[in-house]
Amino acid sequence: MGSINIENGLSTLLSRFSDHGISSQKLNAVSEFIQTDLGGYLQIIEKIAHNKQDDYSEFAAASYNLVNKGSELEQYIDSKLLIKKTKELFRQLVGDWAYQSIIVKRAYQKPRGYPGDYALLEMIYNNVPLTSKSNKIGYYFDKLFLSNGLAVAVRERKDRISKDLGSLINGSKDREINIINFASGSARELKELKTGASLINKKITISCVDFDEESLAFARKQLEADKGIDFVFLKKDIVKAIKERAFIKEGGGQQAVYSIG
Repeated sequence: MGSINIENGLSTLLSRFSDHGISSQKLNAVSEFIQTDLGGYLQIIEKIAHNKQDDYSEFAAASYNLVNKGSELEQYIDSKLLIKKTKELFRQLVGDWAYQSIIVKRAYQKPRGYPGDYALLEMIYNNVPLTSKSNKIGYYFDKLFLSNGLAVAVRERKDRISKDLGSLINGSKDREINIINFASGSARELKELKTGASLINKKITISCVDFDEESLAFARKQLEADKGIDFVFLKKDIVKAIKERAFIKEGGGQQAVYSIG
């Protein structure tokens, strides 16, 4: 995590693009970002790691400042390949710190083979750091991830769709209600679904469709509690499923079709 790693990584990066027709100004901007902005950030993290006091606010401010600097650099550079390789170097240099976070590490490694799997969504929904406080930097990165605007939006989206589904079911005069949930993930919004006496004499069926068997198994277990709703779990590739005539015909007459992952 020292300057040698930064210098070596930056040297390799810049030499690769020396003959790609990218202006020296843009290469210098990359160099400035890696050496000054990222280098300074790593120094701050190392200092914080050895401090005993609670300095999360300093950590968060430095992290968001670096993200803003990176966004400015990305807008300035018009080479997708250079941006990609700069991000790769960034992850290599920050990874030793950032991947001490259980949540950040899962988001990066994608153990289910795709981003935003059901387990990561559950971490975001729970909104509780998983890394022990004894691992200060890992714990801080957990907090930072969970407070990010995207994570907040994921929680708000889940709350909104759960509320909307409850309003639909409770307010509908139909005796039979069918709903399809594509890319159902952990189906947390269904676990938190609030229904009442309006379910009497109604047949409610909600189909959870996902290609990840582990995700479906998790959702099935979460929805075991009786809500007066029949939950159906279907393992299907979403893209292929919507092209199947039989599936489309079977899905006809739905009061709602939605997807939030």
